[in-house]
Amino acid sequence: MKSEPPVPPATIATIMVSPIALDTPRMMDAVMPVMGGEALYEALRQVNPKVKALVMSGYRATHDLVVFRERGLRGFVQKPFSFLTLGRAVRQALKDDEQVCV
Repeated sequence: MKSEPPVPPATIATIMVSPIALDTPRMMDAVMPVMGGEALYEALRQVNPKVKALVMSGYRATHDLVVFRERGLRGFVQKPFSFLTLGRAVRQALKDDEQVCV
């Protein structure tokens, strides 16, 4: 993944006041407009270093995901996916410290 600009303080502030509990797993696309998945994950980690996050993508899992995983990413879900597959990935992310790739 290409290097992304630093996360704006306003973004971090928005995440911090989110009504969603910080221990709730976060699901993000690897490629998004404005802020990519890597930048969002880093912003979440600034708020909660133990954030439980899953990345989804229509692209195949690549070496770039190794960077996410080294930082504690809980898993990767290949699009398209079923609700059953997503449910399993979220359950696994909540269950233990193991990473999941489905």
